[in-house]
Amino acid sequence: MNASDVLKISIVVQVVAAYLALRLIPVTGGRKAWVMISGALILMSLRRFLSLAGPDSIKIIPLDIFGAEEWVTLFISVFMLAGIAWIAPLFRSFKKAQDKLLEQSWLLEAFFQHTITPLVIMDKDFHCIRVNRAYARTCRREAEEFPGHNFFDIFPIAAKPIFEKAVKTRTPHQTFARPLTFPDHPEWGETYWDWTLMPILNKEGEVEFLALSLKDVTESQAALKALREGEEKYRLLVNNIPALVFKGYKDCSVDFFDHK
Repeated sequence: MNASDVLKISIVVQVVAAYLALRLIPVTGGRKAWVMISGALILMSLRRFLSLAGPDSIKIIPLDIFGAEEWVTLFISVFMLAGIAWIAPLFRSFKKAQDKLLEQSWLLEAFFQHTITPLVIMDKDFHCIRVNRAYARTCRREAEEFPGHNFFDIFPIAAKPIFEKAVKTRTPHQTFARPLTFPDHPEWGETYWDWTLMPILNKEGEVEFLALSLKDVTESQAALKALREGEEKYRLLVNNIPALVFKGYKDCSVDFFDHK
């Protein structure tokens, strides 16, 4: 590759770079900065074009319009300096926004991991993305075991149609006091959970993620069961007491209190 080929490649690269710089305007703002930088790149490519064209370049672009090559270099430097000066605040604002985002992400992560509510974040195909410590403790597993695995490969439960319906309809679903057992650990017994399935929509309104939250209601269900059993025993007791007992008790009470 000779010097002429290198100049041609440089011209193409600088023109493309100028075009890409202008394409950044609607994305980042800072129109003046990107125009200046793009102008500097165009001047740099022009300078190389003149070097490539040699003496015949004066027939294409009169050099007296642009001045000597040193003037072209000066214009390039001025444009680049102005562009950098205008774009510097833009990047500083990006840095502040990034720092703020990192701070908020840290707070959200802290809340996600330290809340006592078991939480699972999965994609619309039910692959686990994040699982908090409370959920991992509930399942007697490590949180690192879940990401990347399909939720129903880990827990082949019959609720999959509910998850599919939530994705299809894009509406939340709540279930109360759902019994849950762990087939690989039958000694844990049956537990009861309230759980909420919340679809998370993207800007197009389609489901992108699902958030599953759980609440252990095993103790309250046990208390409710005991209360119902007590009520049933009381009802059976009352229903099976002969009416004569009440009558005899009433007669005896009257005789006792009315005795003279």
